[in-house]
Amino acid sequence: MAKVLGIDYGLKRVGLAFADMEAKFPVPFTTLSNNDDLFERLKQIVASEDVDTVVVGLPRSLEGEETAQTKLAAAFAKELQAELGVPVEMVDEAGTSEAAIDRLGAKKARGKEKGLVDQEAAVIILEDYLNEYDTA
Repeated sequence: MAKVLGIDYGLKRVGLAFADMEAKFPVPFTTLSNNDDLFERLKQIVASEDVDTVVVGLPRSLEGEETAQTKLAAAFAKELQAELGVPVEMVDEAGTSEAAIDRLGAKKARGKEKGLVDQEAAVIILEDYLNEYDTA
């Protein structure tokens, strides 16, 4: 059964979610700190969870333009591809953090809630990927 890892990449935190390609129901997994151990932790997760594909959210401005964060996420995805040895795809993630906050019923993310928002944003990234995959 093909398993997909969704990633909401951020400078401080990286939200993760999983989905299998049959059930197509993404679930939040965890939030990692974006530090020197990030790639090693992701390697361990990909191996232990038998991940076939990684999907990274590609942030853009509300107008759809590239931002500094777009370039950082694209560079992260490229390095991830080299490190993990599994396909890494990118999907537009415009508005996922705001949608995640709405879903969680929070007015604004604070403290530990930020990690939950990152995980829920990863869920939304996977939902978008699975919707695109269905129509392809």
